Amino acid sequence: VRGYPTIKYFPAGKKSREGEEYTGGRTSGDIVNWCSDRAAENLPPPEIHEITEEKVLTDSCEGHQLCVISILPHILDTGAVGRNKYLNLLLDMADKYKKKQWGWVWAEAGSQFDVEESLGIGGFGYPAMAALNSRKMKYALLRGSFSEDGLNEFLRELSYGRGSTAPVKGAKLPKVAKIEAWDGKDGQ
Repeated sequence: VRGYPTIKYFPAGKKSREGEEYTGGRTSGDIVNWCSDRAAENLPPPEIHEITEEKVLTDSCEGHQLCVISILPHILDTGAVGRNKYLNLLLDMADKYKKKQWGWVWAEAGSQFDVEESLGIGGFGYPAMAALNSRKMKYALLRGSFSEDGLNEFLRELSYGRGSTAPVKGAKLPKVAKIEAWDGKDGQ
């Protein structure tokens, strides 16, 4: 120890005796931010919930700065393999941006008409994505490709507070139709 405060971080599962030494600012805010970043690195990725009832959308959107809403193609268009490919891509993005602690939800195209309409989704194809700020009742729409690069660029811009937004129709969370959750199988 050469000065106070001396803080060392020893990540779980690593066998380093040295640890990572804190070298940032000395204000309580600097130290708390550094500690919060280290804690967030060890969080599991957020879950991505299917919008099957109003509570799913409310819980995922109201308690978070942003709620990432994806509308995936109908199961008859992609099959289980295609749907899982999209869900895995969303899981990768959720893991990459887990420090932001956003909410993540998805729905099948056509199953949540009011959600799609209130966010200006539909008419230009699926998959589609919007990021909703439920406090301001504004959303940003993915205009690029629904690919790793396209999603990453869209989400990175949002994380910096950039991107064009539009007001949510009706200035409130849309109504949600109660539906059965996807069973993980191909459609009939």
